[in-house]
Amino acid sequence: MMLRTLEQAKQGTEPPISASIRRNWMEAYIFSRIEILMAVISRIAVVSPLIDAHASSTIHHRSPW
Repeated sequence: MMLRTLEQAKQGTEPPISASIRRNWMEAYIFSRIEILMAVISRIAVVSPLIDAHASSTIHHRSPW
């Protein structure tokens, strides 16, 4: 299917409207994936110092018993 649409695009038989719609959909899909990835990275960046702080506090402040 992908080869056929590429051949149609090369020959110019594909309508330009559907090509632009497909391009816009792909851009929106890619940007949404990048946005999800950035949200996950920022959440990790926020949570990891808290985990490090908690770990260091438990190491340095051990209970005597």
